[in-house]
Amino acid sequence: MTLPLTLEEIAEGTEKELKIRKYVECETCDGTGAEGGMSGNNYAMCPKCDGTGELRQVSRSVFGQFVNVQACPRCDGDGRIIEDACGDCGGDGRVERDETISVNVPAGVMEGNYLTLSGGGNAGVRGGPAGDLRIEIEEKPHDDFVRDGLDIYHDVYLSIPEAALGTEVEVPTLDGRARLEIDPGVQGGKILRMRDRGIPDLEGAGRGDQMNRIHVWTPSTLTDEEEEMMRELRGRENFQPQPSEPNTEKSFFERVSDVFS
Repeated sequence: MTLPLTLEEIAEGTEKELKIRKYVECETCDGTGAEGGMSGNNYAMCPKCDGTGELRQVSRSVFGQFVNVQACPRCDGDGRIIEDACGDCGGDGRVERDETISVNVPAGVMEGNYLTLSGGGNAGVRGGPAGDLRIEIEEKPHDDFVRDGLDIYHDVYLSIPEAALGTEVEVPTLDGRARLEIDPGVQGGKILRMRDRGIPDLEGAGRGDQMNRIHVWTPSTLTDEEEEMMRELRGRENFQPQPSEPNTEKSFFERVSDVFS
């Protein structure tokens, strides 16, 4: 089964109550499949395997004698058969029922991880061992964040004046809202890191960061007054793009060139 979780639940760890439908031991017959259960006397020796629980088939060839051993299909390898089957489970020793289980999810799990509850699966036939319950983690899409390993990414949108003058904005985090300082002259595409605001490592080796990606928003329409202001600014030298200006970040192509040089 799958367990959908939010990034907040993944970051903090959580406990979930899950309702599942599975086979459980029949209480009427104590899981034996026989009417009367353990106290009854409703068994007889299997006539097909004479109580051995297995069938042997001998074959001969030029290489010698071969013995093929398999579980008896009549008694399922038990060596005995039920003469009077339980009326509730029909001799299966188990019945289907809804159960509510509690699951502890550790902080730091990710999409595709499995939680295994030993013995939490279907009960075995006629007292056989129960199987395991495997729960697959599913990450719910988040309105504010995209996960990348232990880091989370958030898009911050600024107006042109805010980017030029600098500002302070409130951003969501997995722990609540926080203030983020924006320096004057920030460029679109710049990543502002908030350390230890990401996803904890499942093994306890630290925590990822929140990466705030800056976008400078340009209005699609302008009033006559705004258009006049923009035309005036466009002609000024300080508003001309200066990608080679000292202390500015390298372009994408420059960074790729550095890697292969």
